[in-house]
Amino acid sequence: MTRTLSFLVLFCLLSLGTHACGDAESSPEITPEAAATAVVEAWFAAVAAGDAEASYALGNAAFAEREREWGPSFSHSFFGGGTRVAAYEVQSAQAGDDGSMEVRVRATLARENGSEDGEGMTFTLAAQGDGWQITALN
Repeated sequence: MTRTLSFLVLFCLLSLGTHACGDAESSPEITPEAAATAVVEAWFAAVAAGDAEASYALGNAAFAEREREWGPSFSHSFFGGGTRVAAYEVQSAQAGDDGSMEVRVRATLARENGSEDGEGMTFTLAAQGDGWQITALN
């Protein structure tokens, strides 16, 4: 239920583009950085819920295919690889010269054996309609 509610709230946010949910005339503007960060936050929520398909759906087709197929991808580690995200913090969100958005995250990953390590993650997103889609995760 919580996962469904979270995705509905995110869908509302993204479907309205640069306005928060509610009355678009009176709602404060949402920056492109905040909108792209919301997509990354939704990706982490999908990972925490163990919902691989929801995490793939936040990206374009090439991203989803790469995450499904490429052995060293973060997705392989999280979905079946015995790794979970213990904590994460968005470090920055910055627009690229090509109109893309880059969101940098510092995550603490917990392994099956109990060890933890810090990992830098960079999400690249592209504008898609009124929202953002993940195009790469490094």
